[in-house]
Amino acid sequence: MIKEYYEFSNQVKVATGEIGFEWGSSRLHRMGGNDVFLLTDSNLKELGIVDQFVKEFIDKSDLRLGKTEIIDIQIPTTDDIDKIYISFRQSGCDCIVALGGSRVINAAKCLNLLLQTNSRDIKQFTGIDCAIKQKTIPFGVVPTTFGTGKEVSKTALVISSETKTPLEIVSEVLQPDFCIINSVFLKTLPQKEIYLSVINSLVYNVESYISKRTNILVQSFVKMSMFVIKTNFQKALTEKNEEALYALHRASALAGIANSNTYIGLVHTIANVISGKYGIRSIYVMLAVLNSCLEYLKDTAKDSYSQMLLYSLGAKEYASLDKETRMEAFLNMFNNMVNFIGKEFDIKLKLSDYGLTKEDIVEVAQVIEREGSLVTIPKKITKEDIINILEKSL
Repeated sequence: MIKEYYEFSNQVKVATGEIGFEWGSSRLHRMGGNDVFLLTDSNLKELGIVDQFVKEFIDKSDLRLGKTEIIDIQIPTTDDIDKIYISFRQSGCDCIVALGGSRVINAAKCLNLLLQTNSRDIKQFTGIDCAIKQKTIPFGVVPTTFGTGKEVSKTALVISSETKTPLEIVSEVLQPDFCIINSVFLKTLPQKEIYLSVINSLVYNVESYISKRTNILVQSFVKMSMFVIKTNFQKALTEKNEEALYALHRASALAGIANSNTYIGLVHTIANVISGKYGIRSIYVMLAVLNSCLEYLKDTAKDSYSQMLLYSLGAKEYASLDKETRMEAFLNMFNNMVNFIGKEFDIKLKLSDYGLTKEDIVEVAQVIEREGSLVTIPKKITKEDIINILEKSL
């Protein structure tokens, strides 16, 4: 008898390769889709990527473009989701396609949840598995960035329009029917965004690996993700090598699947709260608090840090380190990455650089303390601990 109980799910069909668009549009049509509600952002529109996508995905298929909805908000509010819902209903469309990064995919997933549950209020689904699917709306995702794994994850984040606090939703009903990974869009990413995306994937991997909900399948996905990142990172960053970029995107998807089964950890919880309250880009908050969070968790995550170092460095470099120094080497790896990206791309690495004060920290800590996602971190945390972490990050 297997003594350890755990759950693991991954129901998104992932398509890759040159015929991905043809396959995706055909699948959408076979599921009953005819008129596409396309969610994207203004930057992709200006770059001509939206027109290129419509030409390849819609114009060459039996689909029609019903309406294009532009999403430029970093994290949507509950009011934003309601407006998108009304827009869909008025459009007469019968299927959804999200073309863009995490903010576009996040908004599309929330719309999909409301439509598939015959609901209007996104707030009622806050928490874990609070949604019951009542009907199917064909829904495909074409990510143009990587790092969050949103295209395969069963999580979404919205900001309450009333309280300005983040509301995390975890549900399989959020997930698209399929996603198409196509490296042609990744070649337009600047070096800065590639670096930020890799760090985000790595943090998701760490949080999944050390979570109280971790299991052998989650850790297998994490190990492979970290190995793929280690093998392809430099080539993607310096050469914009198409295969390397494609590999990093796959690594991000692996991290997203792992994190879907453990939920976000300390770093992302703090980043979401501060990002929602102060309008700071979430990844920048992560850079500011990352080292303090990893240090706080190291007494309970020591062995896990050492294990992950193997897949981050490779066997030869790992074996050359003394057993007692491996954990510190893991922490130094992240510290060096954060310092490099701060210097190379002129990114602020302190919360105080964004205007936060000690008084703000106390108020923010009270909100973070109430976040349900903290129950999955491997160590009981108090408001005082959170204040200490944030003060070290000022």
